[in-house]
Amino acid sequence: MSPTLNLLDVLLAVVLLGYLVFGFRRGFFNSLGSLAGFVVGAVAAFTTAPWVSAQVDPQYRVGAVLAAVLVLLVLGQVLGGLVGRALSAVTERMRLGPLNRVAGALLDVSVAALVLSLLASFVAQLGIPSVSQQIASSAVLRAIDEHTPGPVRSAVTEAREAVDGATGIRELDALLFPAQEAPEQSADGPALQEAGRSVVQVYGTAVECRQNQTGSGFPTAPGQVVTNAHVVAGVQEPVVQTRDGTVHTASVVHYDPAADLAVLSVPTLDVRPLPLGQDPAPGDLVAFMGYPLGGPFSAGSATVQGTALAPLQDGAGGGTMEIIQVAGHVQQGNSGGPLVAQDGTVAGVVFAKALEGQVGYALTLGELRAALDAAAGRTQAVVPGTCAA
Repeated sequence: MSPTLNLLDVLLAVVLLGYLVFGFRRGFFNSLGSLAGFVVGAVAAFTTAPWVSAQVDPQYRVGAVLAAVLVLLVLGQVLGGLVGRALSAVTERMRLGPLNRVAGALLDVSVAALVLSLLASFVAQLGIPSVSQQIASSAVLRAIDEHTPGPVRSAVTEAREAVDGATGIRELDALLFPAQEAPEQSADGPALQEAGRSVVQVYGTAVECRQNQTGSGFPTAPGQVVTNAHVVAGVQEPVVQTRDGTVHTASVVHYDPAADLAVLSVPTLDVRPLPLGQDPAPGDLVAFMGYPLGGPFSAGSATVQGTALAPLQDGAGGGTMEIIQVAGHVQQGNSGGPLVAQDGTVAGVVFAKALEGQVGYALTLGELRAALDAAAGRTQAVVPGTCAA
């Protein structure tokens, strides 16, 4: 999907222009206080929006969430402005002139752009398809993302996940095989690139826990997406977003917390299903694909270390399960994404990482096929369990 100008873009452009002008008029140091308050207001909005979403009826949810975000942003900025004016009394004596005004304009518009991008990504994951679609198609937000330096983008993404507090990827405390370094080879072969175009992001709000949850998934048949059960636990209305920004409403038709697998029905989805391949062998170079930290799509390289039975004694149901251990930098948000062989076929489903080191875990094809068999022919939505606060 190519970005197009929409109403959201007009609003964002007006806000950014306003901050550019205000920053120029106030100067660098005076702007600093207001922007600090703006950031504090954004943090308050992150923590409050899920609670507001849970308190109102669905037909009023969009307006209520947006109103809460605006009120908190304005309040934070007003309080920060009081501090900024106190600082300006000192800086006026410095007589920095035009340099001070230009620096203030650049500071205001840069920080405002980052915060708006951060807020947009958070609101998109509330699971309201109409809002998510507007955000995904925003030309202004796309431009902000493209011109944000990589390290800054990563820091902002990690900050959003830390503030959001959504249930993260599962963590196992016992290695199946000795840890080893992740491979340096990149996951960019033609078959892998083609497979990556089909990997989707899955997100939504677990109202009971008042939190947003995000992960990855992939289609295994037309209108069908596989993800982890813990990604959609407690989410009544999951949303699936493709790499081109198209947003789809989904329903959970199979939910197995013991196997940590869920199958979603997405009737409007139009991406190529990924074929299932063979069980990987130790030493195989594979790719794990998804949306780490709720951010943009990423494909990382990993080396298969082996497959073994492992005890799973957490909220996913306990017992033992045959799982694949890989050496790779698996992160929160990779949950539910495919482990892909060099020929572009699915070799497993990422679901966990080790407590320490660059070690990830994937469910085997046997577990995946069992889930697909159980979901065959199902169209009725099921209750996706309960979330973990």
